[in-house]
Amino acid sequence: MGPCPTAKSGKSIMVHIFQEACMSYKRLLPTTVALLLAACGSSNGSTTNLKPVFFRTVAPAPVATLTMQRQNGAPMTQAKVTLDTHATFDGWLKVGRGTSVKANASGVAALALASGTWAMRISSGVPQSTALVGELSDSLSISADTNRTYQTSQQSWTVTSPVAVKALEVVIYQVDGSGKASYGTTDAPLDPVVLTANPAVPGGNATSVTFSTELFKGSFRAVITATPVASTDNVAPFETAVINAAGGGATEPQSVGLASGGNLVSLHFADSGGAAVPDAQIGTISIYDAGSLVFLNSGNPSGGVATLSTGAIGPVVAVVEGPNGETLAATAYTASPTHTATLTRYTVAGHVKPTGSAQLTASGNNNYGSVDAALQTGLGAFWDARVQGAPSVAKITDAAGTWQAKLFGGSYSLKAVALHNLPPSAPVAASLSADAPTQDIAVDPGGVISGNLQDESHNNLAGGSVSVVDSSHATIGSATSDATGNYSIAVPFGTYEVFAGGALTQNVAVSSSAATNTLNLTRFQITGRMTDAALGPVAGTIYF
Repeated sequence: MGPCPTAKSGKSIMVHIFQEACMSYKRLLPTTVALLLAACGSSNGSTTNLKPVFFRTVAPAPVATLTMQRQNGAPMTQAKVTLDTHATFDGWLKVGRGTSVKANASGVAALALASGTWAMRISSGVPQSTALVGELSDSLSISADTNRTYQTSQQSWTVTSPVAVKALEVVIYQVDGSGKASYGTTDAPLDPVVLTANPAVPGGNATSVTFSTELFKGSFRAVITATPVASTDNVAPFETAVINAAGGGATEPQSVGLASGGNLVSLHFADSGGAAVPDAQIGTISIYDAGSLVFLNSGNPSGGVATLSTGAIGPVVAVVEGPNGETLAATAYTASPTHTATLTRYTVAGHVKPTGSAQLTASGNNNYGSVDAALQTGLGAFWDARVQGAPSVAKITDAAGTWQAKLFGGSYSLKAVALHNLPPSAPVAASLSADAPTQDIAVDPGGVISGNLQDESHNNLAGGSVSVVDSSHATIGSATSDATGNYSIAVPFGTYEVFAGGALTQNVAVSSSAATNTLNLTRFQITGRMTDAALGPVAGTIYF
């Protein structure tokens, strides 16, 4: 999706299920095509102005031929290659689709791609009952026909334990140059875990376990956890150093010695007055390896205290959830050998206050709205993007905007939402290290983005989805058009992007001097044909 060229009115129109096509020629999947599109009409639907606008011929695409082999040279006949071939518009919008191809009987997959660099994932397709073969995240740069061979190397593992174990779990994840899990970027996220397996333990009772894995060339770490036979025994989770798999058919021995006991994190939960937080008000405490986000352990408090083993791993992050799944705390610790910390919960209260003469009103069920308190971990973008859970929610109890919540110490983004007669408030930053009885939240009366949805024959369109997004790409509000095609969304003063069924209208502003912005949108049908260089028909799909 992307901006349609604007009409003289300065507003963009919608085309075919509200998806614009005026930029689509830039996003065609590789093939030699000529595309006939319709021109944009006016924003109020009074003139459709449909006409052919251009043909475009795309040069033949380069082909990537990828050969996948196991360590012994056998072809991976069930391998699958997946590439993120979405185009990115406006720096964040994904357009088009991904591409995936299965290997043939020779373990070969061929893909025609547009020139560029694409994120790629290779899955071996080998069932774990046959062999433990990991996946691989890689990038493929292509500007001409290219050939690559991906062959695994074999890791021969010997894992010993001080006590008999009945089960073993191995999680192998891919790492970057600093040894941290490769999660990619916000625009191109990656799953770092390439293999999760439960190697067989001889007789379900052994102190030594041997098994083999296969990994493509790359850098990895493994987290190994064991379940003792005796419930009174304890075996600490273990994380390996970086494993540099050579690929190319090599054999690489790996030895791991597990240990009993291990490091501990002991967390005490207390209210600001010193009393223990009731256990029922705390959900699950989960411990993660700080470098990879690989899960290590979890538990629940007893008497306001939760003590969890981190095994042989020192740097960890503890994530505390509430009984409804909300994120209450996320804190980094170094457990070596025992780290004790107290998490203090404070009372935060105040009023949601409309500015000017506006007042809060309740909906039919006496609901005035609520305040969302979203934890800001302070651990960096890596953790903010992956640990941030549902916010804590406090109800607004009366027309004076009264609200109260109990939050653990830390940084929060507070926002009044679901107000019956007003738009949501702007986020308010709050840093808690003591009770905060006067944490008020101002609500700008804001304005309204409203309009009508029609098709090209001027029929009103009911059930159309319209949403408003701010400059940080957060959704401010949304609505569904009624039986007459009308919609209305209350928003704070500002400039926004409006989506309707996938199409984008930019720079839609409301202000104190222009509190209502009327945006009428028309859906058009686009027809055309794809041809090869000789104008012969080409079957395919066009994405907007």
